[in-house]
Amino acid sequence: MKKKSFFVVLLFLLLFSCPIICSSSNSKAAVKYYKISGKWVGFDKSKSKLTWSAGISYIPKKIAGKKVKILAKYSYSKNKKVKNLTIPSNITKIEDCAFYECNKLKTVTFKKNSKIKIASTSFTKCKKLKTVKNNPNKTWKKKIKSLNSTLKKLKSIDDQTIRDSVRAPWIIKNLTDNQWKVIQAKSDSITKGCKTDAQKVKAVYKWVAAIPYDMEWRADSSKPLEQNPYNLIKWKKSEHNGRKACTDCVGHAYMMLCLLDCAGITNVYVYSKPGWHGWNAVKVNKKWIWIDSTQKFYNPSTVAFAADSNHDRITLINGIDIDDYPGTKG
Repeated sequence: MKKKSFFVVLLFLLLFSCPIICSSSNSKAAVKYYKISGKWVGFDKSKSKLTWSAGISYIPKKIAGKKVKILAKYSYSKNKKVKNLTIPSNITKIEDCAFYECNKLKTVTFKKNSKIKIASTSFTKCKKLKTVKNNPNKTWKKKIKSLNSTLKKLKSIDDQTIRDSVRAPWIIKNLTDNQWKVIQAKSDSITKGCKTDAQKVKAVYKWVAAIPYDMEWRADSSKPLEQNPYNLIKWKKSEHNGRKACTDCVGHAYMMLCLLDCAGITNVYVYSKPGWHGWNAVKVNKKWIWIDSTQKFYNPSTVAFAADSNHDRITLINGIDIDDYPGTKG
């Protein structure tokens, strides 16, 4: 009886484990590489999914005689050839980060009335992306509209009103005059030799972006998080068990806010919800631009910025509801 039970169990295991093993094996073997325009591309024929294409400047309609329907995660990531892209009607889905850091991509055109599913991070960190035609994603369009609306409101507020509100966030509000002198000295040092506002902004951005993001605090929120610009400037590893200065998105944004203000650059602290992400809107050459020093990219376009899932509905500027500013409408 025991022998019979053993064989029943063995048969059961073989029957149910075999499909799993076969499935895993087929999945690995499914992606094959084909040469298109002299470059290799990865393609999973079983899923009609383009998995890798770092060297071509367009999306092929067919590979190996089969239609391409899905653009996989990172399939065009850091592609330097893609500049003005047309999404063919045969594409039904674009996965997360498919075009991550395509820094030469300027225009994306969808076919009219297309019903493509687009992940919220498909075009994250596309620094030069400014135009999206026939955008089929309602959520993405809503985010772009929200961000454009905020820029429009900022244009209607005079610089002095914005400058007067810089010290609104509670940490900055509590800085002493002597601490502001230290921040001023650091701003002067960073921007020394800069002749234009744009050069000053880039110099400050580069300095702030070099401050590491505090992943330790993210992993254990019971540990103290430093967001105070003065403390970050005066940070000494010897006083923190050899630990380098680091902060989170809010700390980065506060630092940008203070250093740019000391450099005479009109800017505001902005955060969004849901997502609770902080960054800055900065006025350069009479034009408002977005700068996110946490993400380490300079002057991302509204479109690229809105494609990040953490950047949703902007609610506050400098800790004050934007609708409370004079001359603005809700």
